Amino acid sequence: MRKMLISSFLVTALAIPSWSNEPPSDWDDDDKEFYRQILEQISDDDDSYSESGDVMSMETTRTYLTRSKKRKAETPPEDIAPPVIKKIKIDLDRIPYPQDIYNELTQYTIGQNDAMRSLSIFIHTHLINTRINESREQLETPATRPMEKSNILMIGPTGCGKTSSLEVLARFLDSPLVVGNATEWTSQGYIGRKWQDLFEELWSSAQIHVNKDGKTHSKQEIKDVAEKATIFIDEIDKLCTGSEGQNLNVISRVQQELLPVIQGTKVKLKSGDELDTSNILFIAGGAFAGLTTDDKKKKQISPHDLHTYGMLPELAGRLANIVQFVPLDKSHLINIITQSKHSFMSQFIFKFKIAYGIDLTFSDEAIDHIADMASQQLTGARAINVMINKIMEDILFNIADYMNQPLTISKTMAVKSLKNFTPPKKDRDGPPLSMYS
Repeated sequence: MRKMLISSFLVTALAIPSWSNEPPSDWDDDDKEFYRQILEQISDDDDSYSESGDVMSMETTRTYLTRSKKRKAETPPEDIAPPVIKKIKIDLDRIPYPQDIYNELTQYTIGQNDAMRSLSIFIHTHLINTRINESREQLETPATRPMEKSNILMIGPTGCGKTSSLEVLARFLDSPLVVGNATEWTSQGYIGRKWQDLFEELWSSAQIHVNKDGKTHSKQEIKDVAEKATIFIDEIDKLCTGSEGQNLNVISRVQQELLPVIQGTKVKLKSGDELDTSNILFIAGGAFAGLTTDDKKKKQISPHDLHTYGMLPELAGRLANIVQFVPLDKSHLINIITQSKHSFMSQFIFKFKIAYGIDLTFSDEAIDHIADMASQQLTGARAINVMINKIMEDILFNIADYMNQPLTISKTMAVKSLKNFTPPKKDRDGPPLSMYS
């Protein structure tokens, strides 16, 4: 009420041709301060306020009062938030279509077209589900509950392209990828590596990823990147009793501990930071010997098959999107050597050209022999690198003799270098030993 009286007094005072900027001396300090605030607003609002600061005309007073009413009408109250414009559909920016993912993967992963097709669809679905969950508050018709994750299980023999295809995928999506080997893990209370170590590595990987631009980033920015990354759990079949024929308690306990993590929970790091795994894509991989065959007509593996193999049904259900890789034969290996965008042979050709001025080529017969020997090693495409490294060993030792001239690797050279490679026995005496044996 007193402030209303002060305002009335000021309006009356403004009508006087000459008036003082100071309030009456008998007012208390609060009233005087309120009086001066009004005067300050008037002086800031009107350019016709006198330079002396002591006199204000009636015209100036009327101008101020008129402007104040107009400004009040045009300015919305500060406590009313602007209306939120709802979206009809989500923004698809930076979400590649399955065909785009497939085209990228098949440039590097050869002989696995069906697997790459399935993987492309599952990855796209995961990105869409994540975007829908992030956009729930902005949608006109939000989902009644969060979309479920499309966690993936990759099944296939060693060296068929599981890990390498995920490395290509991580580069294409510009997202961190962390790889863990299930054979190294022990359950809580046992000595050894734990699955929790994956998330320490994930945080470090996210830090490196966000700092690529050379700028300093907050923990929240690192956290946001980590919580949308991909974790690959390799050799998960070694956590299943069917892989070793041993019904060990530690195996079931590790599987149990992974259940909430894959589904979505909060994991506390050693630093005290927390990561929400709800939007982290988990991809597991394994050979699952006995479920897969060398037959070209592959059997479609189901979650029930995984359960009979020794995987907990709850874990099999969380890895229900199954991508099946086929074993690689000699023809596949030839195509990998000659067609893969980043094949080991193409790396050698590039390196020899820019480092030594050598135009390096491999004859078709040499490539055929390399693929033939690699196919007998039972390690898939990984054997190609071993074979080529062995062939190039003597040449690299005497590289000064080959500088700045053409060089062709012939079949004779390949046969001589690989003569000591013998095919391993397929029927070994029992399964290989592991930490669970």
